[in-house]
Amino acid sequence: MPVKIIIASSFDRDYQKLPQELQRVADKQIELLSADLAHPSLRLKKLGGHAHTWEIRISKGYRILIEFEGSTMILYRVGPHNITRRPV
Repeated sequence: MPVKIIIASSFDRDYQKLPQELQRVADKQIELLSADLAHPSLRLKKLGGHAHTWEIRISKGYRILIEFEGSTMILYRVGPHNITRRPV
């Protein structure tokens, strides 16, 4: 069953602040995510201390934070690795 992707306004704000190169890498990772959640380059993992929050890696120092609601995936933050400390 295909996963529906919703982009939160907080993700959009964060994304607009990224350099263009990181935007391109983030776009590529989102494409991989929609095709295969288990793709090794995503390094998908549950964010500790947050029941429904997951992260994927877009580069060594940048992450995308995701929440799953059934077959819907909400992209709600993107930025430096330290966004995982205060995801909301």
